[in-house]
Amino acid sequence: MESVEMVTPLHPQMSSGLTTFKVDGIEGKALQDELWRKGKIQPRALREDRGVRYSTHIYNSEREIDRTLQIIGEMTRNI
Repeated sequence: MESVEMVTPLHPQMSSGLTTFKVDGIEGKALQDELWRKGKIQPRALREDRGVRYSTHIYNSEREIDRTLQIIGEMTRNI
C-alpha cells in the first residue's frame, strides 16, 4: 500500500513478530481507534506519531490482518 510505511526493519536478522508501521496522513492514535471501532482489532499507537505496533506473531489471525488492510484502504481513500 503506497500510503503505508513499514517502520520495522525488513532484514530477517533485525525483525521479530512485532510489526510497526505508519500510514501517511493518519496519526497512530486515530488508526488504533478506527481499527478497534471497525474491526475490534487492537494495535498499540506509539508515542510521537511513530505509528502503531501490531503483534502479528501471536495476537492476530490472518483474517484480522486482511481486515486491517481493508480498513486502512478505506481510511486512505478519504485523505
